[in-house]
Formats: sequence, structure tokens, C-alpha cells
Amino acid sequence: MDRETDWIRPVVILFLLAAPAVGLRVASHFADDPDLRPLAITTGRPVAYSQGRAEAGPAMIEVSVEWGEDWAGAMKRAALRDMIARSLASRTDLYLIRFQDVPGARVNLYFRVGPNVFGPYPPDGMRDGVHSALVALSATIGPSR
Repeated sequence: MDRETDWIRPVVILFLLAAPAVGLRVASHFADDPDLRPLAITTGRPVAYSQGRAEAGPAMIEVSVEWGEDWAGAMKRAALRDMIARSLASRTDLYLIRFQDVPGARVNLYFRVGPNVFGPYPPDGMRDGVHSALVALSATIGPSR
């Protein structure tokens, strides 16, 4: 083998190993679907994939997002889901995020902890809902962290 072409084999192997993950990442970006991300289940919160059944206790934060079908704002579903997840993940693992399409051009967030429902909150006022839900969760099961 020639020394000038010795680099081709490792580059081809790396390309073949990375192509599926890169392809899924590009697809998740254009489809606006966070479940298409590579390793989405392993990096996501376990509660989100257990259909709302949390192993640590009966209480959890359920975030319902009513997404207006005519929404023309700059925020996308994936960006809002990531923003909610980052806000809650810093304090608890007991949360579930659900999106629901509704008529209209508004986006509203509702936070449910047991029988308590907080909301509606617009996406830019989400911080108040997160705080209320975390206080209710803490009162229900005690501090998680």
C-alpha cells in the first residue's frame, strides 16, 4: 500500500459508522420530531417512555401543551419540548410532556400534579408554571434532589 492512500480506509470506516446517526439527526431536524434523534430513548427521561407510570412514586408532573394548528410563531415543537425538559430536568426526573393539536393560533401549557392543574401559560410565561408544578410535586412526594 502506498503511504499517501493509507488514510482512505479509516475515513471510509468512520463514514460508514457515522452515516446512520447523522442521517437520523438530519431527519429529526427537518421533521421537527425529537424521537428521531439518535439515542433519543436512552437520553430521554425514563418516565416519558413508561406511558406516565413513574417507578419512584404516584405523583409526577404532566405537561400538556396545546399547540394551535394555525400557530405562526417562531418557536417549533422540538424547541419548546427541549426548553420544558431542560427546565424540569434540573430539578426532577418525574415528568411527562404531551403535545395536543387544537384549533387556533395559540400555544398554551398546562402543568398537572395529581389533581392540581396550573395554567394556561404561554411559552414565554412557562417559568411560573414550572415553579408551581415543582412546588406541588415537592409538597406531594418531598424534595427530589
